[in-house]
Amino acid sequence: MLNTARVPKAFEPLFEKAQEYVAKYFQAKNEDPSKGTIDIFGERYILVRAASMSVDFFSVVMDLYKKEGPEEAANIARQILFDIAHAIGKQDAKRFHEKLNLKDPVEKLSVGPVHFSHAGWAFVDIFPESHPSPDDNFFLVYDHVYSFESDAWLSAGKKSDFPVCVMNAGYSSGWCEESFGVTLVASEILCRVKGDDACRFVMAPPSRIAGHVADLVHRKPEPAYRVAKYEAPVFFKRKQYEDALKESEERFRGAFESSAIGMALVSLDGTWLKVNPSLCEIVGYPERELLTKTLKDITHPGDLEADSGYIEKLLAGETHYYHLEKRYIHKQGHIVWILLSISLVRDAQGQPLYFIAQMKNITERKRIEAKLLESEKRFRALIEQASDAIFLHDKEGRFLDVNQKACESLGYGREDLLCMSVPDIEKGVSIEELKPIWDRMSLGQAKILEGIHRRRDGTEFPVEIHLGMIDYSGEECFLAFARDVSGRKEAEKRLQAAQQQISVSEKLAGIGQLSAGVCHEILNPLNIISLHVQMLLRREPEDSALREKLSKVRSEVDRIEKIVSALMTFARQKEPEVKPVQIDAELELALSLVEKDFMLDNIKIVRDYRPGLPEIKIDGDEMRQVFLNLLQNARHAMPAGGSLTIKVDPVKIEGSGHLRIQFCDTGTGIRKEHLSKVFDPFFTTKPEGKGTGMGLAIVHGIVEKHRGTVAVESVAGEGATFIIDLPVN
Repeated sequence: MLNTARVPKAFEPLFEKAQEYVAKYFQAKNEDPSKGTIDIFGERYILVRAASMSVDFFSVVMDLYKKEGPEEAANIARQILFDIAHAIGKQDAKRFHEKLNLKDPVEKLSVGPVHFSHAGWAFVDIFPESHPSPDDNFFLVYDHVYSFESDAWLSAGKKSDFPVCVMNAGYSSGWCEESFGVTLVASEILCRVKGDDACRFVMAPPSRIAGHVADLVHRKPEPAYRVAKYEAPVFFKRKQYEDALKESEERFRGAFESSAIGMALVSLDGTWLKVNPSLCEIVGYPERELLTKTLKDITHPGDLEADSGYIEKLLAGETHYYHLEKRYIHKQGHIVWILLSISLVRDAQGQPLYFIAQMKNITERKRIEAKLLESEKRFRALIEQASDAIFLHDKEGRFLDVNQKACESLGYGREDLLCMSVPDIEKGVSIEELKPIWDRMSLGQAKILEGIHRRRDGTEFPVEIHLGMIDYSGEECFLAFARDVSGRKEAEKRLQAAQQQISVSEKLAGIGQLSAGVCHEILNPLNIISLHVQMLLRREPEDSALREKLSKVRSEVDRIEKIVSALMTFARQKEPEVKPVQIDAELELALSLVEKDFMLDNIKIVRDYRPGLPEIKIDGDEMRQVFLNLLQNARHAMPAGGSLTIKVDPVKIEGSGHLRIQFCDTGTGIRKEHLSKVFDPFFTTKPEGKGTGMGLAIVHGIVEKHRGTVAVESVAGEGATFIIDLPVN
């Protein structure tokens, strides 16, 4: 009784005979776990978990090809499984046919479903309308009851919108193809995993299967809506792939022959296999003659080894292609520069077959590049020899190029500067502040700006910048010429100081002449007033109201005497009596007179004398008067305490040696509008009765007589610095 398959009545005797043989075949089973073998009738078998060849396999492939999308990943999985099963089905059929010595195609077919059942694939139910024949009319409709693939999916709780019994289709069509000697494929048109009642297949030659499916749907319309998503097996599609490949090869051949660049197929030993007309034109050889030569024959001797390393990497699989500029020798003997691109073609097993070479003639480009390079060298030489620092930067302020002078002036290497931008070297500016200036510029326009550049060591210097917008490699960029104007600024500062000094000197000279005459006229009546006030004070009693008024008169007379005395001192035009002295010793004499008062006022004195100071010729008495005036001014400027730094340094001014003495206090400072008046006689910011306004005028006069200069730098609220420069000789 046939119990391993269900077939039309006419085929039952053949299938019963096959069932008997296959049953005996599988009864001769021997398992030996100690050797890891399962032997059936002299053939070694393996047991494979059903899910691993179905739902698990799909899961792995879907994950591997997830970048391709779920539909394409599922197609790849079905293609692999169908091909494997089809090949196994053919080989199993061939083996059984040889063992049973079967000749009739239907007899050969009969063993397949029975073996299928014993091997655990499925139970086969062949429908009566089937027509198995060894020609294009072959047609089978059958169900795979208990298909291992659909069971695996359903057991895993999975659903699918495509049929999953791919190996069943592949194996059965492979078996029947071997049995009938015609190319066959099978397609699952219904599948339980999709929600159908059965796993149903149609088997036929690839060219006929679509028609059979359409006819089946027409005759049995009830499952038609479910059959709508069936898919032709991979074997059926390969003919389309072959046609597409043939068409692609034709297109390649056309592109090869008509390409504007040189193309060639080159053997692994460098022999030309095929060349196109463009390559023949580039090297000047006709095709027949070029094919008798090798790649080395037309390569310039100096470039023979240029691409040997690349070839080794191609053959080793370390790269897929490479590009290289090299020289060929034209048939007429001149050099032809080409851009060579090489890739390697391998066979299905990965073995190298030949190279594809593409050659573009770049001789004209190389000629232009050589001219440009020469021009650039000349331009670079001019730039590098420029006395100004030159910077090229983009609209974001990033440096694109700099010259050597820029590196030297800032203390950076060229590579360092090319990693920086304008705000990194320009003090006190940001990109947000600079962009409005740049945005207002246009190509060819130039601006002159001033700025402060900051060196690598943190020091700063003033610069004058000539900024222009240029076209640089198709991009609007800025070219800046920066000139260090420290010397000019210093000269301007000295000129301004000299002009101010002359102005003050002229004022003081006029006041001095006036003072000399006025003082003599004032002193006589002032002495008479002072004498009579003193006499009245002796006669009046201590508690007299008149005595209080007389005391006030005498106080004001004393004040007038101080002013007149200062004017007399200021008016004296005698030459100083100079002799060599150590300036730090003179400073210490002056400090010894006031240092205790400074300590009481919580003022710290800091001495910063440069060691080894040279002697200087001065009138010590007069210069101490200068120092005392400046010390007292500093003390009055720091009522709440602070610090006074006295600094002495040798300096060069216009090539001559000078000593620079600086008195730097942390006091209240001097307002900007008062700076130009501080050396004027009678100018004072002290309260009435607290100063005569003559102290700094006297300082100025004494320093000027010593052929020196005195200046002041101050910001209100941030202290003041008085600077005296005295010539050493």
